[in-house]
Amino acid sequence: MASAISPAINSEKVDVVLSPCAAHPIHDIKHAGDSIMPLVRISLCQGTSAEYRKGLSDGVHRAMVEAIAIPPDDRFQVITEHPPEALIYDPQYLGVRRSDRIVFVQITLSSGRKPQQKRKLYKRMAEILAQSPGLPPQDLLINLVEVSWENWSFGNGKAQYMDV
Repeated sequence: MASAISPAINSEKVDVVLSPCAAHPIHDIKHAGDSIMPLVRISLCQGTSAEYRKGLSDGVHRAMVEAIAIPPDDRFQVITEHPPEALIYDPQYLGVRRSDRIVFVQITLSSGRKPQQKRKLYKRMAEILAQSPGLPPQDLLINLVEVSWENWSFGNGKAQYMDV
């Protein structure tokens, strides 16, 4: 895991999970319904161990692979630890009692998942993270941000999916 300090975000510690990823050749993309390229942002209070953050990272990814068929090597994540005063949440919203261990998981992904796939993802992620690293399900807040395919660039200043 690599760490970086960024003055653009008030010197918060930002962990970026780097993993070897096999490239998805553009010619292998069949249609816009293929499930590829989620970008995951995990936000939590500072002070957790590298092992805990790795457990979150691995569990979120595993849930996406199992529930919404993300390819196993399609892993792009940013983990950010915040001081306690920078994570603002209602500790009882909708009757869910949250603690200071709250973890926000925001997944930006291409549009097209059905509601039952999303429900399966939420459930599976809560189950996996409860097992390891031991995150209580009530402390997991998940947000999906769906975007159309032309909103992705995989490098070189190109919109690869618009050229398929």
